[in-house]
Amino acid sequence: GDYSVTEDVPPGWEQTSATCDNGDDPSAITLGAGDVVTCTFNNEQDSFIVIEKTSIGSDGTFEFTSTTLPTITVTTPAGGGTASDSTASLDPGIYDFTESDPSPDFVFVSVTCDDQTGNTTVDDNTRTATIDLAAGETVTCTFVNDGVGAIKIIKKTKGDSGDFEFTVTGGASPVIETISATTPAGPGMFHSEGMTTIPLSSGTYTVAETALPSLSWKIDGNILPVCKLADGTATGTLGPITTLSGVQVEPGKTTECTFVNRAEATIEIEKIVTGSEGFFKYMFFGPEGVRDEGIQTSPAADDSFKIFVLTGQYDITEDALITTFGPLQPGWTLEDLNCFPVDQFSNPIGPNRGTYILGALPDDALDPSRGVIDLDVNTGEQIKCIFENTARGNIKIIKNTVGDDGTFGFDVTDPLGPASPIHTDIPTSGNTGMDTVQVIAGTHDVTEDDPSPNFNFVDASCEDASATPHGTPGDKTVTGIQVDVGETITCTFNNEAAGTIIVQKVTDPAGSPQVFDFTASYNAAGFSLSDGQNNNSG
Repeated sequence: GDYSVTEDVPPGWEQTSATCDNGDDPSAITLGAGDVVTCTFNNEQDSFIVIEKTSIGSDGTFEFTSTTLPTITVTTPAGGGTASDSTASLDPGIYDFTESDPSPDFVFVSVTCDDQTGNTTVDDNTRTATIDLAAGETVTCTFVNDGVGAIKIIKKTKGDSGDFEFTVTGGASPVIETISATTPAGPGMFHSEGMTTIPLSSGTYTVAETALPSLSWKIDGNILPVCKLADGTATGTLGPITTLSGVQVEPGKTTECTFVNRAEATIEIEKIVTGSEGFFKYMFFGPEGVRDEGIQTSPAADDSFKIFVLTGQYDITEDALITTFGPLQPGWTLEDLNCFPVDQFSNPIGPNRGTYILGALPDDALDPSRGVIDLDVNTGEQIKCIFENTARGNIKIIKNTVGDDGTFGFDVTDPLGPASPIHTDIPTSGNTGMDTVQVIAGTHDVTEDDPSPNFNFVDASCEDASATPHGTPGDKTVTGIQVDVGETITCTFNNEAAGTIIVQKVTDPAGSPQVFDFTASYNAAGFSLSDGQNNNSG
């Protein structure tokens, strides 16, 4: 009779052939009496290739091409992760897949395949997997990419603008970038800024500032270089002050490195004093606030000091102090001041700068009002300011008389002052008069002009505010009077108005021609009188 046999193929399998040994098709078998017909059904289990894509740090769409199969495209989850796609059922055979170049957004890391038969090969250099697929086998090939990270270098400057070179090492080859920090930074402590972003694979790097515009640029000691990950965590170790090593770059994220430089200059203060030595305090008002420095003068040394300052405009004021920690000392006068640029040997190389305020130094530390204002200091310059001060004191002369009033002349010698003595005339009223003479601190003499014949010199003395005698009294003079800076010495000169003796000659009888001789203690030569004559002692 006629018969048929069909196979119900289960999922995951494919019928590859169905034959009977009598040549009939299994769907139409003719069976004769006593025949034995054998029908053979051959099945092959389905085979697949799964492309699994992992992107680290960032998401993307990735293409996989093949010389044997259609292209597969895989999109990874937002923020990075793993996604996959599979081929249709495949016959056993050799197949290939190659990932298209993922740059510039990703860096290829690796490809691996889990072929149970172990006869699949991979090539990381070409991003290719060659799969020898057996029946019933599923081979999963995983392609891994890192999202490209970056180092963003932010350059901030104080005082000036400039170009700065940075080198980033740790990758295949060093990356050298020049940042022009010329964009105004706006209100605040920074003058200008600039930045650059360098794409890099994830890993660790060294970031170094390798070239400054000039030797006058320095790393800001108050704001050291720092690198931070995207979440704000610090990364890297500060080695030499311009280098950060071990800086981490995360896949698909940007690490920010900030370097702050300051443009510096030098201000030199030279101090010249006349009359005394002293301690002088200088207040520098500039772009970074207020700074103070001091100097003690000495007869045996050149009195000067230098400070490094941020480029900008400065006011410099001066106070005179008794000691480093003592109060302000009155009596100093700022006589002259000049500020000008100099070379490395302190030789002037430019005209004076700034506006000068001279005169007596203030008595109040809260009002330092003598010095230079609007002094422009440019990057790399050395500005020298010469402050010339004179220590001054006072000699107060008190003139006392007995018996009459008059006008009396005095000379005050000032060895460090004018070539000729200082002269003053003091009139008395009610038997007293006074004048004060300002002198340079030092040793002085006070001498009264000869008051005769109308007055006789009596005595003279000098003393300080605590009544301590000063100087050596002499005839109409006091010599060797020591006047310290800010000190007032009081000198008192006492005179008496001269008296008069009149000798009148009378004879009896009147009119006698006889001449009479007289001797007198006030007239060593003596004198002679006749009747009707007289002698006045003057």
